[in-house]
Amino acid sequence: MESKKKTLASLAMVWLVATTASAEQKLKMSDLPAAVQATVKAETVNATVLGISKETEKGETVFEVETKVVAKTRDFVVDAAGKVIEVEEETDLASVPAAVKATIDKQSEGGASSRTKPRWR
Repeated sequence: MESKKKTLASLAMVWLVATTASAEQKLKMSDLPAAVQATVKAETVNATVLGISKETEKGETVFEVETKVVAKTRDFVVDAAGKVIEVEEETDLASVPAAVKATIDKQSEGGASSRTKPRWR
């Protein structure tokens, strides 16, 4: 019984460290470095900013911006220098090329929704 308690305590500590280390930090526009602010402003001209967070990916500080453009989500990641390094944009599945749709259908076992979020890096 004592061994089980130690194992559970160890697992709890590992979980706590892992979730704390990967936790994102919520920010406001004014918290961003100047180069990142400029990029975010340029990328969100016709969008509503839903949230901004600071994260560490592969040892690098990045800023994730969640937005909504009309009725679709568009999220992007900006590095500390202000360069967009990733874009995730919701799109209607009907608007993607047939070959892409076929691949999505195949990989989702025919259960693809009418909307998808392609990622560009």
